[in-house]
Amino acid sequence: MATTTGRGTRQRRVGPALPRIGTPRNRRRPTYGPEAVEVAKRLGLTLMPWQVHAFDVALEYDRKTGDLVYDEVILTVPRQAGKSTLLLVLLVWRMTYAARRWGRQNATYLAQKGVAARKKLEREFALRLRMARRSFKEITNPKARPTRSTEWKLSMNNG
Repeated sequence: MATTTGRGTRQRRVGPALPRIGTPRNRRRPTYGPEAVEVAKRLGLTLMPWQVHAFDVALEYDRKTGDLVYDEVILTVPRQAGKSTLLLVLLVWRMTYAARRWGRQNATYLAQKGVAARKKLEREFALRLRMARRSFKEITNPKARPTRSTEWKLSMNNG
């Protein structure tokens, strides 16, 4: 669509912000991206268009094997743009949907400093999972382990 400015020049109307540089979505391959979007909804999160696009590309898979196409995904995003949200959804997707396909999953969250990682896990990630308790059940018994893909247990280890 185009609009006319006061001087009579035409400008293109811009839609949702998608990456200017990056691997394009290969429409011939299926993607687990919609599952990640579903996880976000279950967590009470609304993803931005660039996040949905990132999941759609990063979670493309081989139709025959079901394996992810990309071994490594690199994102460069400005501060305060939704990287933590993207990461939380990806981690929960791995622990739920991917666990059903490929078996039990483990995730490790790191930051520049251990204190920063601990703070993010306790104050943001765990809090969001606790808020979504209808979808994800926390295992609080220190000796118990999650047995279902909707169960989770926070383990705070140093090092």
